[in-house]
Amino acid sequence: MGRYRLSWRMLSEDTFASRDVEGGTGRIFNLSPGEDYLAKLEIAGTENSSVLQFRTLEKLLPVSNFKVEKIGTNTATVSWERNGVMPDKYVLVQRNEYSESKIIIEGDQTSDEKKESVLLSLFLPVAVLKRLFSFELSFKKHSLR
Repeated sequence: MGRYRLSWRMLSEDTFASRDVEGGTGRIFNLSPGEDYLAKLEIAGTENSSVLQFRTLEKLLPVSNFKVEKIGTNTATVSWERNGVMPDKYVLVQRNEYSESKIIIEGDQTSDEKKESVLLSLFLPVAVLKRLFSFELSFKKHSLR
């Protein structure tokens, strides 16, 4: 794709913001969370254009009261409180001095309540479990690309 103009506005506004783009990718930044937008793509030198209406995702807030409890030889219960929107997935990173592993937790594997809890299998030798290990939790919401 050559040159094109990318324009966008909130549905509640009258004026479009726009930028000229060279190449195949044009990105729009600093959109307000949870708002409806109208985007228009006009290809330079042609009469072709496309219009797209979309809604931005609500802002995800960090989780609180993150706890790792009931640590056994090969399991642990991880719990946290969700603040706001239900994420599509959580990414739990388990680290120790020897390795790092990522565990994907789909949003529908947790409860719909504010407090979420997951029982995890820790695939580590007992000798490693006696050493220090840590967890980190992040979350993702699907987005339009």
